[in-house]
Amino acid sequence: MIDILLSKKFEYEAIFLSNRKSDENLAKKIDNSVQTNVQYQQQIGIIQSTMNNMQIENQNLKQEIQEKSELLQKIEKSELQIYEDNKKLKNDIEKYLQLIQQNNREKFTYEQKINQQQIKILNLEQEIQILEKKCINEIQNKNKGFNIRQQGLDDEEEDEYNN
Repeated sequence: MIDILLSKKFEYEAIFLSNRKSDENLAKKIDNSVQTNVQYQQQIGIIQSTMNNMQIENQNLKQEIQEKSELLQKIEKSELQIYEDNKKLKNDIEKYLQLIQQNNREKFTYEQKINQQQIKILNLEQEIQILEKKCINEIQNKNKGFNIRQQGLDDEEEDEYNN
């Protein structure tokens, strides 16, 4: 019986030692798992921080895209307005050029009429000069005749006076 008890004691001690080794191995495994878990938690923290940074960067990029999209819309609207303004300006310039050409034609016509009038005026001035010369000649001729008659009358009066 003692033998049985001793054998049971050794058996229990062997089980105890075996369990102790298992417990130590399990404790080491738990320690390793805890360390691995801590490392994983640190990596998760880094990943979450990176994700947060990426979300912030993504939000900033979305905002930048939105701002650039709005700016692009404004630019397109401005370009369209500039195109419309240029189109209107081109039409206005064409109208003004047509008016200038018409005015130049009218100016040329008026200048021709003025030149014709000036030629008529010169011709009339020449006619006036010719008529003035004729009048002066006629007046001089009449005066000569009058002077001759007057002198003849004066001679007669003198003769009568002398008689």
